[in-house]
Amino acid sequence: MSIRAATPDDAAAIARVHVDSWAATYAAVFPPKVFDEYPLSARERTWQRTTHAARTRPGHRIEVLVAERAGEILGFVSLGPFRAPAGVAVEATRGELNAIYLAPAHLRQGIGSALFVAGRHWLRSAGFSDMRLWVIEGNPAAHFYRAHGGVLVEEKDFELHGSSVAEQCFLFMLDD
Repeated sequence: MSIRAATPDDAAAIARVHVDSWAATYAAVFPPKVFDEYPLSARERTWQRTTHAARTRPGHRIEVLVAERAGEILGFVSLGPFRAPAGVAVEATRGELNAIYLAPAHLRQGIGSALFVAGRHWLRSAGFSDMRLWVIEGNPAAHFYRAHGGVLVEEKDFELHGSSVAEQCFLFMLDD
C-alpha cells in the first residue's frame, strides 16, 4: 500500500469510497433520504474540484491524500485550514482533518491509521500547529480518534431533516 497526493483523475474512486463508507457508517444514524441528497455524481464533482484546487492553486493549503494498492483507492483523507463558523476569527495555524473514509472492505487493516498519520504530517509540514476534526455522534470511529490522542474540546448540535444531530470536535497537537 502507498499513500500519495490525489489528483483529479482519482475523483471517481474517491467519491465511490466516500459514498460507500458514509452509507455504511451512518445508515443507523441518518434517515435514508439524507443519502439521496448526496449522490455519487455530486460527490465526484466535489472531489474533482477539490483535487484540482489542491494541485493547481499554490498556497491554497488544502490536500487530499489517498491510500492505494495495485491501482485501487482504499481510502482517503482531506485536510486544510480549520473551517470556523461564519463570523468567528480563527488563527491561520489551526488545521482540520475534514474527512477520512475507507472502503468498507478495507477496515481494520491499518489503512486508516496510515492515512491519519500522513494527514498529521502534511498539516504540520504546511505550517499548521494543531488539527481538529468533527465526528458525528454514533460514528464508531470516535474511539479511533481518542486512541490517536484526540482530546474532546467542543460539542454542538445541528439540524438535519428535523432531527438534532450531535457532533464532537477532537483536537490534536501537531508538535510531536
